[in-house]
Amino acid sequence: MAQQLEIPVPPDGIRVGKRSSYHKQGQAFLRLLVERCDLRPDSSVLEVGCGTGRIAAALAWYLSSGGRYEGFDIVADSVEWCQREIGSRFDNMRFDHADVFNALYNPDGSHPAAEYRFPYADDTFDAVYLTSIFTHMLPADVERYLEEIARTLRPGGRSLVTYFLLNDEARELIAAGRARPEYRGFGDRGDGFFAARGDNPEGAVAFEEDYVRGIYSQIGLEIDEPISYGRWCGRTAYLKNQDIVFATKR
Repeated sequence: MAQQLEIPVPPDGIRVGKRSSYHKQGQAFLRLLVERCDLRPDSSVLEVGCGTGRIAAALAWYLSSGGRYEGFDIVADSVEWCQREIGSRFDNMRFDHADVFNALYNPDGSHPAAEYRFPYADDTFDAVYLTSIFTHMLPADVERYLEEIARTLRPGGRSLVTYFLLNDEARELIAAGRARPEYRGFGDRGDGFFAARGDNPEGAVAFEEDYVRGIYSQIGLEIDEPISYGRWCGRTAYLKNQDIVFATKR
C-alpha cells in the first residue's frame, strides 16, 4: 500500500485553477461520485480530462487494490505531473496523454476530437466522469466524446458530466445581469453552440439543454433526473458552479 502522505498541490507553472481548494474540490467530487454514481472502492473508473489530478488525488485513497482508475488529458505537462506524483505511488492508477487538438489547451494536437477513440475496450468502466471539459469543446467533439463515454461504460454504469446548459431560466438570469461577467456573452451563437468569447470560441461554450438531452437519448444514456443546475448564470440554489448531468447506461 502507498504511504499515507498527502499528494502535493501542483506547483506554479502548471495550470491548476485555485490551488487553495485543490484537495477540497477533489473530495467534493468524490462524494458526488459515491452518492450519485454508486462508486465503490473496487470500482473501475475513467476520468476524461484528468488535468492535474485534483479528483484523482482523492480517489487514490478511496479506491481499494481491487479498484482501477484510468485518466487522460490533452495537456502533456499535467499528465506528466500526475504520472510522477500519483501514478508512481498507486499501482491501480494510470494517466495517459491524448494528443487531441483543442484551440485553447492543445493547439498543436494531432488528432481531431471529433474522431478520437478512447483507448479502452467496450463496457469497461463502472463510472466515467469529466468536469469542465465540454465547456471548452465544440458540438461535433462533444458528440463524439459522449458516444465514447457510452461505449466504454458497462451496462448500468453511470456518468457525471458538467456543462453550461441554456434553458429558459438560464436565459432569464443572463438577461437580468445575474450571470457572472465571463458568461454574459452566451447570446452570441455559433454553429450549434453558444460561445462567450468570440476571439476563441472554446474559451467558454454553452449548449441548449434540449440538444444535450437529445444526444443522451440517441446513445443510450438515461439522464438521472433532475439535472443539478449550477450557479454560473446567477442561480441562488445550486450544487456546483457548472450544471451537472448524471446518467446511467441502459
